[in-house]
Amino acid sequence: SMMPSDIRNAVPSFVYSSHNYSTDASKRSITLNGNVIKEGGTYRNIEVLKIAENYVVMRVNGRSFSIKAMEDYRQ
Repeated sequence: SMMPSDIRNAVPSFVYSSHNYSTDASKRSITLNGNVIKEGGTYRNIEVLKIAENYVVMRVNGRSFSIKAMEDYRQ
């Protein structure tokens, strides 16, 4: 709800079903709508920039934002 409306509208709805954080960046991943995405990867139009212990930083249309780990997103 704190995201600007242009970002909110650009992010597709997803179910956030797993969050794997490791001190080894190559082992970090999240699962959105059943798709495993590693740090630096993409899901639809979302770039996953950073997977932290309790949140993830994403980018859509060149704008970065963060969400809490395991928080589904609905438009």
